Amino acid sequence: MAIPPLKIAHRIRPKSMKLRCIQEAPGRVEKLRVMLGGLIRHERIELNSHRAAETRDYAERLIQDAVLYGPHHKRSMEMASFWLKEKELVHKLFKVIAPRLENETRGFTKIWVLADPEKTSYEPGGLPGVHYKNDWVALEIKNNPLPPIRPNPTPHRSLYIPNLLLAAAAASIA
Repeated sequence: MAIPPLKIAHRIRPKSMKLRCIQEAPGRVEKLRVMLGGLIRHERIELNSHRAAETRDYAERLIQDAVLYGPHHKRSMEMASFWLKEKELVHKLFKVIAPRLENETRGFTKIWVLADPEKTSYEPGGLPGVHYKNDWVALEIKNNPLPPIRPNPTPHRSLYIPNLLLAAAAASIA
């Protein structure tokens, strides 16, 4: 049985992400199942950029099948049951997430790059704090009920120190 095409042009390409796994392919699939389950359960997860990119591909495909075919399609139900370990997550995918995203036209997930945590040590001469080799990102399902993640707003240019000084100088001259 062939896999039906996606409504949105989103291909899963083979990638060499060099993710460390205990086992080769089975360990990688197990990690993807855990991350997909977390994404469906919480609708937003934080992880490194490589894992988020790979998880996003599978999440898009899973949600796309749920939106297109619904819970009565045998193949989409088998695929959801394989990738989501817990049955309540399969129910949430088909009954909560799919109806919410049925009118979405540009993908079902977003990736937001988060700021790196502070790289400070706990004590003088101690070990450095948390450091991430890759970007730390948030992968979320669109239209979720969580508070939105907004990019860091840039301050208005009129509040920059040189502009404030120039404005004060212009006011003192006039």
